[in-house]
Amino acid sequence: PWLKEARTRPVVEAAALLVRDVLPETVVGTTGAHLENIRDRAIKIDAARDALERLSQPPKTPASPAPKGYNEQTRQEVDRLIQDSQ
Repeated sequence: PWLKEARTRPVVEAAALLVRDVLPETVVGTTGAHLENIRDRAIKIDAARDALERLSQPPKTPASPAPKGYNEQTRQEVDRLIQDSQ
């Protein structure tokens, strides 16, 4: 994300295109291949960082709702205790 969101990226890209247009094809060919390798590695690093961030955070699933009130068995036990104490 930091590479995609960099404020200087448009300037760097424009400068790279200008340099590519000025340099001879033989230089651009070998340098271009190296730059593509570096760009691919940067993309993989960003993808790995994103995956690590997603894995390090708990899933965003809603918690199961708490049961409302007493269940039937608990109600019967409370009723029995009340009746036994009278």
